[in-house]
Order: sequence, then C-alpha cells, then structure tokens
Amino acid sequence: MNNAANDSIARGNIEADTYRQKVAGLIGTQRAAQAANGGVVDNDTNALLQQDTAQFGELDALTISNNAAREAYGYRVQANAANENAARTVQAGKNAFTSSLLGGVISGIGGMYSSGGLGNLFGSAQGAGTKAALSINQGVNTTGGAYA
Repeated sequence: MNNAANDSIARGNIEADTYRQKVAGLIGTQRAAQAANGGVVDNDTNALLQQDTAQFGELDALTISNNAAREAYGYRVQANAANENAARTVQAGKNAFTSSLLGGVISGIGGMYSSGGLGNLFGSAQGAGTKAALSINQGVNTTGGAYA
C-alpha cells in the first residue's frame, strides 16, 4: 500500500506536468490564431485570453496533483490499518501459543491427579520414615524438645 501511495504521487506529478505542457500548446495555438487574424497577441483581450487559459490550466494541473495526493493518503490509511491488523494477529498468535502451552500442562497435571499419578508420586514413593514423619504431629515440639 505504501508503494501504491508513492506511485500515485509520482503518477500525479507526471500527469500534472503533462497537462501543463498541453496548456502551453493550447496557448501557442491561441497566439497563432490571434496573429493569423491580424491581432496583437500581447495586448488587450488577446493577452487576457492567454492569461486566463494559463491560470485555469494551472488550476487543473493542481487539481490533478491534489487528486493524486488524496489517492496516496487512502493507500497510506489502508497500509496503516493492515500493519495494525498484522500486529494484532501476531499478538493473538503469541497469546494462543501461551494458552495452549499452559492449558496442556494444566490438563496433563489434572489427568495425572485424576488417575492417581500424583498420589502415587507423592504417596508410594515415600519411605516408611517419611510417611511417619508427615503423619505424626505429636512427636515434635516447636521449642526443640520432644514430647514424652
């Protein structure tokens, strides 16, 4: 879209310059016709006619350039929207990856827990002394001494 915008500006400038050349040719044709009819080309009405043609020709050339600039602006707006959409899509992909990864881990842990895998991991893997220590609260005093 940015390339299209730049191309639009370039085409507009070329079209405006081409139009200016046509207007210059039209003024030359006017001058030739005025001279052929015996008029003085740089005086009075003849000069005003040429001046009006030049002014309106320049106005048209500026309109061509302005239209190209408007077209370029539209392309740039589209380019910005596409870039923002792409950034949101990338972020959504990252979020989906993270959610999928965390969801898989949580699902795996839940599956292990429901099948008894976690119970076996923490239950049967312990020795008899560890089980006894974890299940007996009466044998240790918090001041460091043992209960009788």
